[in-house]
Amino acid sequence: MVCNSPNSRRGAALSLGLLALPGLASADQLQPFTNEIRMIVPDWEAEEWDDGEIKLHPDMYTWQSDIHLTLRAAEPLAGRSAMDIARLHFDGFELDDDTLEPTVVSMDGADTSTAGMITTSYNWVYGFDQNFSMFGTVQLADDMVIPFHANCVVEDEDYDEERCLTGIFTILQALRGVGDIQLAMPEPPAPISVPFWASKYDASGATILSNGNFTGTVTARVIVTAPMDIPARQLSAEIEAFSDNMIDDIDDQADKHPGTRQWVGSQADPWFRRDFPEAFSGPSTIMTGSQKTVDGKTVLIGVRCPNPGWQGSCARAVSMSRQQIASGQAEARRGGIVSQSWGGFPDGGLTNSGVDSVYMVGEGSSATGMYTMVFEAYLLLKDGRICTCFDRALGQIVPAESQIETPESWGHWVNQNGNINIVWFDGEMETLDMQAVTKMAGGDAETRIQGNFTHISAGGNPLSGTSHVSRYFFTFQSDGTFSSNQSSAFSVSAGGIPGGDTVAAGGSSGSGPQGRYEIDGFNMKLTYPDGRIQWMGFAQAADEVANPAKSQLMLDGIWFYNDDQ
Repeated sequence: MVCNSPNSRRGAALSLGLLALPGLASADQLQPFTNEIRMIVPDWEAEEWDDGEIKLHPDMYTWQSDIHLTLRAAEPLAGRSAMDIARLHFDGFELDDDTLEPTVVSMDGADTSTAGMITTSYNWVYGFDQNFSMFGTVQLADDMVIPFHANCVVEDEDYDEERCLTGIFTILQALRGVGDIQLAMPEPPAPISVPFWASKYDASGATILSNGNFTGTVTARVIVTAPMDIPARQLSAEIEAFSDNMIDDIDDQADKHPGTRQWVGSQADPWFRRDFPEAFSGPSTIMTGSQKTVDGKTVLIGVRCPNPGWQGSCARAVSMSRQQIASGQAEARRGGIVSQSWGGFPDGGLTNSGVDSVYMVGEGSSATGMYTMVFEAYLLLKDGRICTCFDRALGQIVPAESQIETPESWGHWVNQNGNINIVWFDGEMETLDMQAVTKMAGGDAETRIQGNFTHISAGGNPLSGTSHVSRYFFTFQSDGTFSSNQSSAFSVSAGGIPGGDTVAAGGSSGSGPQGRYEIDGFNMKLTYPDGRIQWMGFAQAADEVANPAKSQLMLDGIWFYNDDQ
């Protein structure tokens, strides 16, 4: 097996490794929204979108802070009241306090005395700490509503309840546009956003939502396709065929039981249901149906629910997805995501003219319990610097930032009698074995590629003893088009995979719609069918520049092999 290193000392973004475990992060991943927050409350900061929410908290604490204001994606009233939205999000929410039975949130009797806000509050105890929590909505001037929940620790010595509440209400009022500074809520990174469900926007334009237990042994999944023109007479057949893509060949044990098949719902809203009684984590259910967009197109929706205990959460995710499609919110977000992708390279990024050479360096590893070859891209600059930071398009690498964020990935190099001698940031010295490395080259506007290129990634969760092997594909044609498809032999896990894509439905694989590729030196531009533009780091073996049927490619620092050879 050939993979990329899971534990590179240099810090490049590599795809082989253990699934990330909650609570082990050493630093917050702050986002630009923090800059806006600090103009209003100077000592608060914002995290990235995570499972359909953005968490804000005092900057003296990490993302794990018990003192926080957590915002969910803004949504239109769309014929509903703000109370309807508050009930949808928070009725039944459980506070796991120190009592035997959790406190269950209800919006009954909520406070509506503050203009534009609905709140209900609870005092509860966790870990012997007195907590004060609020749940509710804040209504914006354009009839959009933001659901939120917040928590203060009553007797926190460093950040008391009064200070906490002042920060929370100041931010909420700024979101409403009250005060000198108005705060704009950022949009989530995918057209569909559901609290507690991780979302990925894949190459085909589909949103893939996933949720699971802590150990990673149980996974629920919802897939929402891009809008399509499907004739009414073909809709049933498309819905039924879509259910095949939702099957997880391993978890559902479809080879032992093909699943019962029946139509449910109504004639106006048909859904196709399949049940798999011999699934690993209990009888699993797959349901597929559709939803019309504002402009009359059809979106297919599929849900794979791993066992009966997940049915409530699965139904909620499907319901919220349908509402976002029907209201036009999903397509508005899609348009924003596409337009935001059209930006150029940042100031201070590397240029092709500044590159001396690129080498792929490999070594053996048994980190996953099987022997693999792992690779890293060494980027040598003409000014004598070297880095293993080639995990993105060359123009997106800003040395002034990268050397602060991952100093261990930088060093200096010299060529002495044909040998590349390196001194890394920490003083470690290394000499490249020029007989064991692959020299890489960039390309130009005339560069063409032909073949189906695969990367294999293996990993697992040490707490559960589970493992998975995933295959990631890019198919390039010599006419300048490409498609990408992915498959997974077990679970959904695609963080850091080139393209920002997630795995296909269940254990299936299939080519997505074709886009176009362009190459400029060590930069590859991918234009997807929905108009999104993505830049990737690109390199090809130096001795294969003239041959479209290349044996391997380096994309964002990851090694892909041509399956056709």
